[in-house]
Amino acid sequence: LTNMKRFFSIIVSAMLIASCTSQTEELVDPIPESQEPEGQKVTLCATIASDDGAANAPQRVSGKDSDPGSTTGVVDLTWDAGDNVLVKVGEESAVFTLSGGAGTNVGSFTGVMPGDGSSYDVVYPADYNEDVLTEQTYVENGFGRDLMKMSTKTPGTVAGGFTLSADNALLGLQLTGNDELGKIVLTNPADSKTYTLTCTGVKLTSEAKMFYIVVPAGEWANGFNVDVYASDETRIGILSKGSSATFTASTAMAMPTKDVTARYLSIYNGRRLVFSHGNLQYHPKNQEWRFAESQLDYIGEENTMDNFTNPSYDGWLDLFGWSSENSKFGISADKSNYSGGEFVDWGNNTISGYDPNTWRTMTKDEWEYLVFNRDNASSLHGVAQIDGMNGLIMLPDNWKCPEGITFKAGFHTDWGAEHYGQYQTFSAEQWSKLEEAGAIFIPAAGMRRWGDPPTEIHRYCRYWSATKNGDSNAYYQFFLANAANKDKSTARSHGLSVRLVRNL
Repeated sequence: LTNMKRFFSIIVSAMLIASCTSQTEELVDPIPESQEPEGQKVTLCATIASDDGAANAPQRVSGKDSDPGSTTGVVDLTWDAGDNVLVKVGEESAVFTLSGGAGTNVGSFTGVMPGDGSSYDVVYPADYNEDVLTEQTYVENGFGRDLMKMSTKTPGTVAGGFTLSADNALLGLQLTGNDELGKIVLTNPADSKTYTLTCTGVKLTSEAKMFYIVVPAGEWANGFNVDVYASDETRIGILSKGSSATFTASTAMAMPTKDVTARYLSIYNGRRLVFSHGNLQYHPKNQEWRFAESQLDYIGEENTMDNFTNPSYDGWLDLFGWSSENSKFGISADKSNYSGGEFVDWGNNTISGYDPNTWRTMTKDEWEYLVFNRDNASSLHGVAQIDGMNGLIMLPDNWKCPEGITFKAGFHTDWGAEHYGQYQTFSAEQWSKLEEAGAIFIPAAGMRRWGDPPTEIHRYCRYWSATKNGDSNAYYQFFLANAANKDKSTARSHGLSVRLVRNL
């Protein structure tokens, strides 16, 4: 290995153990290429003498048959004094020698990696579901040696040896910014179990730093959430993956470079506001809440009164009546239920795997602060058409436009939302760069008046606030192609879009 980074693939790749010849220099990978897992291979070969000690005798994996009558050839793997394993990564390899665990099926091995000349201790195999440390410490360009363990699951015979799937994985985060870090916390949303990487005093810069957290792969079928905290305990970044982002035996969950200082939009009353990654959506039949998969997405014409008042409707909707004690989270078949009652936040629900009360609705004052009152507010938003979708782009306080892209702030003078695209247009590729830099898109999803089909789709943006205006109305934030208006309110029974935020 030429550096530590290449050694990391040992932890996240599929692992093989096979019988080998007795001469270390002749150790080869016995697995046919057609059976090898994709990606970088890690081969562990045991050099164990045969029963009669003959140097050229056929080799075996040490151990006794767990079932003498079985024809599977599977044995209980045990280690003997003097056993070696060969750790092979690409064209480079090193022999590790048993240093503990003789007579057991868990062996400790010590060896020197030629790339950096450092000695490492590894355990093979180890049950990572029990053995991973929940409290880990940042190591520059690496991770703690006490975490460098090799683990296995179910053995099976392949080409005379054993194929063992890895039970551990390594999460790699590439972070940039200007904060001094305190810790990075990885959370399993299924059971709230956490793995914390302490990195006190580590200063982020414009050049990406790597942060590695070792986790048990089997626990993460529900994806994961990562919270980044500054040294003063302020949460400065949230990196989340849904249920499709799972750890596997042969792939690492490596996140691309993230500027954690750009993950919040602005600071209001000392709180850093982070927007959800899409508009709120609801599935009546399944009684499920989620965020749109993309900031550009909205439902549109399917938000009919029939669908919205039908508890058996098998589809997603996103134009809600104002949420109060009388109308369950803005969903009611009775128009009179939208009068009276205090606000009940949509964020009280479990949303897309997030715990209740993780997200919330902004107040009227918070909307107005972001659009009108923060420093340089007029330069931090602009209407646009993105990949054919009309809406408003809002920028974070510390905005830095990506190289090669020109952003026009403000609104244009022509009346009518049909002129969005005439003001500025971005392709999907350009939007990807803007979004990565922290831009927020508020789609022009229209509205639904009680008893009428949806209107103003692709033209106007109307988003509920948490602030009521009397017993029958509530405030909302309004955008169109040439203006943004504050102090707007409408009947609570009307269906408007909902975009939630989270406090850092």
